[in-house]
Amino acid sequence: MPTDNSSFLAPKGDYKNLIAFQKSECIYDITCYCLSNIGALVLDWGVV
Repeated sequence: MPTDNSSFLAPKGDYKNLIAFQKSECIYDITCYCLSNIGALVLDWGVV
């Protein structure tokens, strides 16, 4: 933890500009897209 008054996030909570947040959001979006496509393929094959 920082000993001075500076912190990891600005007081306004500007987390959307963090690279880690942007990367994790991208991975989440790709995962949801892929899983929705797999679900559609399974339904098309009549497996469910």
